[in-house]
Amino acid sequence: MKVINRIVLLFILIIFIYGNIHVQYANDLSLSETIMQADKAVKSGDANTMNINQNTLKQSSAAIYNTLFALGVGIVVIIGAILGIKFIIASAEDRAQIKEMLIPYIIGSAVIFGAFTIWKITVSLLGQI
Repeated sequence: MKVINRIVLLFILIIFIYGNIHVQYANDLSLSETIMQADKAVKSGDANTMNINQNTLKQSSAAIYNTLFALGVGIVVIIGAILGIKFIIASAEDRAQIKEMLIPYIIGSAVIFGAFTIWKITVSLLGQI
């Protein structure tokens, strides 16, 4: 189990290292600058002062979505592969324990993919308004 934890932590570390690379174009605002502009607009209460770049906000949302989705899919695939390998090489008693571990795995996978599906549908519907 320690090896599995180390592999998952290493995978998460790699995702965080490479996931933070952001290509910045000229005239593009970073996520923190967009949030600061939104805070200023909310504090001032004037709707005409909102200069939030919608393209930057969409790109930031898409980048966050893609990073988290890749991380979620990676974790689901790695844990599924580990459970599959354990099931193949396990004895009859161990197979019963592994089958019990499949229930939280399936529920967790459904929650991960369901959450990302809801996020994508919400962003698509709100983008059409």
